Amino acid sequence: MTFPQEVYTCYTDKAQYFDGFKATIKNEAGEELNLPVTYSSSNTDFCIVSGSGLVVLSETPGEVTITAKFAGNDDYLPAQASYVIKVIKKEKKDAGISFEDTMIMIDLANPNTTVKDLGFLNPNNLAVTYSSNKTDVAEVDAEGNVTLKKTGRVNIDVTFAGNDEYKAASASCTLIVNDYRTTPELSFDQEEYTANMREGNTFSGATLYNELEVAPLSYTSSNEEVAEVAANGVVILRSTGETTITVWFAGDKNFKAASASYKLKVVDEVVNGIQNITIDNMPEDAKVYNLNGQRVNTKALKSGVYVVNGKKVVLK
Repeated sequence: MTFPQEVYTCYTDKAQYFDGFKATIKNEAGEELNLPVTYSSSNTDFCIVSGSGLVVLSETPGEVTITAKFAGNDDYLPAQASYVIKVIKKEKKDAGISFEDTMIMIDLANPNTTVKDLGFLNPNNLAVTYSSNKTDVAEVDAEGNVTLKKTGRVNIDVTFAGNDEYKAASASCTLIVNDYRTTPELSFDQEEYTANMREGNTFSGATLYNELEVAPLSYTSSNEEVAEVAANGVVILRSTGETTITVWFAGDKNFKAASASYKLKVVDEVVNGIQNITIDNMPEDAKVYNLNGQRVNTKALKSGVYVVNGKKVVLK
C-alpha cells in the first residue's frame, strides 16, 4: 500500500483546496487491487478525513498524519501506509518602500515639490498614505505633492497598511527647510500722517521706499470706515478717525515677504487760510510735497503752493 507522496506541504490560504491522497494497493504482479481501506487522522482538531480519504484541513498552520489501513482477508495480508500534511503560514514580502535619503536640506524659494522628487521609492506600486508631522512647516496631499510653508524641521511620513502579499511598512524623510532669499526693505518716510477731509477726499502724501523694487504690492487699511486704499496706494478718505495703512509684498522665489505701515489720522477741520513762507526760512528737515503728492527736494524749491509737514503753504 502506498500514497503518491510521503509529505504534502501547502500554505494556509491554499489548505481549503487540498482534497487529500488516496491509498493504492497492488499485488506482486503490480496490478492495482480494489480492496476496502479505512482512513484516520492523527489530529482531528486540525484535519478531518472521510472514509474515502477526502480531507478537510484547518486554514491555520499545523501538521497531521493521515493513515490508510487494509484489515486483510483470505487472500491478502493486512497493510497500511501514511503520509504527512504540513500547512504553513505564507511569509509576506517586504513592501520595499523607502526614501533614498532620510534627511534633506531644502530651500523655501522653491516651495512646491513631490515625494518622488524627494527620493521616495515604491517599487511594488503599493497604495500608501502620506502625512506631515508639522503642517505649518510643510503639507503633503494624498497624491504626494509637498508644499513648503515656512522654515523649520518637518517629517514627511509614508505608510503602507499591508495586504495579503506584502507586510505593513513605513518610511520617513526629515526636511530641513531653509530660506536663503533676500529680505526686501519696505518703509514709509513718516510713521504718522494727518489728512484733512476739507482739503480733498484722497491722500497720497506718504512716500514709500522700495529700493529693490519688489512687486506686486498690495495695500490694506485697518479701518475701512475711516479710509480705504486703492491698488496704487492712494488713500480714499471716508470719515474722521484713525487707521493703519499697510503695504504688503507676498514674496517670491528671490525675495522674502515684507511689509511696512503708517498711521493715518483723518480730520475734518476748517482751513483758515494758506500759510505764506519764504524759501529762505524753510526748515532743512521739512517734508515738502507738491500738490500731486510727490516729495520734492527742499534745496531745489521754486515759488508755488506746496504741502509742508502736512500743511498747505505758499512759498515765495
